[in-house]
Amino acid sequence: MTQPSFQGQQVASFVGTMAENTLAMLRRWETNAVQNQVFDVVPDFMRLTLNIASQVLSPPILKPMRNRFVGHSISAADYSVDRAWSIFPPPLSIPTRRNREYRAALANIHGIIDRIIAERRREPQRISDLLTMLMEARDESGIAMSDKQLRDEVITLLTAGHETTTLALAWTCYLIGTRPDCR
Repeated sequence: MTQPSFQGQQVASFVGTMAENTLAMLRRWETNAVQNQVFDVVPDFMRLTLNIASQVLSPPILKPMRNRFVGHSISAADYSVDRAWSIFPPPLSIPTRRNREYRAALANIHGIIDRIIAERRREPQRISDLLTMLMEARDESGIAMSDKQLRDEVITLLTAGHETTTLALAWTCYLIGTRPDCR
C-alpha cells in the first residue's frame, strides 16, 4: 500500500528538506572544526535523519511536538538496543524501571502520532506530504489504512528509516576516516 509513496517523483520532492537540514548540520560542523572541537557524529546524524523524516512526514503538524517525539524515540531506541544485547532480558510484563520507562515512551509516541493523524483528518485542505500519501494509499480492494495501521507505518518510517540511515552515515564516516587512501 505504501510503495507508491516512494516513487521517484515523490521522493524527489523531499530533496529540498534533506539538503536544508544537511547544510545546517554541516554549518555546525564547520564551527566545530574552526574551534578545533572534537564531537560525536552519531547524535548529529540521529538528529539530522529524524528531523528529515519528521519534516517529510508531516511538516506543519509534527513541528511543535518534534522535541518530545525525538526524546521519547531516543529513549525507546536505547531500551531496544540494551534489550537486544541483554543475555536475559526480563519480560516486558515485569514492571522493572526500564520496562516502565519504555512502555511510557511508547505510549507517548503512540499518543503524539495518534494526535497528528486525528488533526490531519480534521484538516480542510490537502497538505502534500508523506502522511497524506499514506492516508490516500489503498490496498488492492480500494481500502485505506486504519488509524492504527497509519500509526504503525509512521512509527516504522520514523524509527527504522532514520536509525538505519544514521548508522550507515556514521559507519561511512568511520570507514572513510580510517582509510586515508579513500579520503
